[in-house]
Parts: sequence; structure tokens; C-alpha cells
Amino acid sequence: MRLTLLLILMTAALQSAHAGVTTEERFTYYEVTGNTALELRASINRERLALGKRYDALTSWNIRWQFSFTPRQTKCEITDVTIDATIEYLMPAWNAAAQHANAMLVKEWRRYLHQLTAHERHHGRLVKIALADIERAIYQSDDTASSPSTCSGLEALANRNASQVVSRMEALQIEFDRNTDHGRVKGATFP
Repeated sequence: MRLTLLLILMTAALQSAHAGVTTEERFTYYEVTGNTALELRASINRERLALGKRYDALTSWNIRWQFSFTPRQTKCEITDVTIDATIEYLMPAWNAAAQHANAMLVKEWRRYLHQLTAHERHHGRLVKIALADIERAIYQSDDTASSPSTCSGLEALANRNASQVVSRMEALQIEFDRNTDHGRVKGATFP
């Protein structure tokens, strides 16, 4: 719990420290129906497969970066970086839960949805942390003596450095899912 809170605070600090980074988060829901846990599970399975998904929920992202550079006397310098990211969470929604007569089923659904949301939001936090790393990697591309002397060389290096950050973040996403069995270890299971 303490580590999670620390990650949330670090992420908030990183975002506020980098004005060139903007993030939009969206939740998209697919509706499930049923009156019992087994009916709800069958509906989740049916709906997610109809959407072409292997898991009950999914976090996807799109990261775009741009930068400007200025030629100097001996080399080119990066002068401005903007990064735009969209993080989308696809989640199940049982709209009838609020009116359902079985309080225990509703409680179990809410517990599951809470754990599933926490799991997917962690995927989103990994993306947000990577955004600051991308910005840093682009700016640092012109900070060494071995930085390219041409603007086209610097552009290629900065894009390569940013892409390496994205690859590392994607590896962390896979590792997180492997370590948590896609959230099951933390209770993101139903029924």
C-alpha cells in the first residue's frame, strides 16, 4: 500500500514538473448482464471475446512526441519537446448491479471491479512514468560529446532514445502482468 502511494505521488510530481507532457485518460466500458455470478462470468467471456480481447480488462496507450532543434556553431541542440499520450482503459460494466436484489453478488462484483480497476490503473501509471523518461531521453540526446553534429543525426538519435524508453516500459507492462497473473494474484477475479 505504501509503495503504491509513493508511485502515485511520484507520478503526479513527474507530470507537474514537465509542462511539455500531456496525458488524456479515458474509460470505455462493455456491458455485461446476468443474475448470478456464473451468468455474469459467461457474459464477460462472451463480450470480451466479441471485442477480440483475451482478458476481462485492457489498458492501451498511444504516445506521440515532437521536438524542435536549433543548429548551433558546432552541433544541433534540442530546444523544445512536447509529448501527448492517450491511455484508454477497457472495463466491464454491470449496469444492473445498483438494482440487483442479491447484496452479496453486488458486493463481490464491486470488489472484483475495484481490484480490476487498480490493476489497469497501474498499467496507466507505468505509461505516465515513461512519459517523463521519454522527455528526459530526448533532451539528453544532445548532452554528450558524442552527440551527432548534424540536426538530422540528432533527430534520429532522439527518436531512437525515446523509442528505447517505450520498449523498456512495454517490458515492464509484460513483467507486471506476469508477476500478478494479469491481476489475479491481487484479487481481480470473478467469481
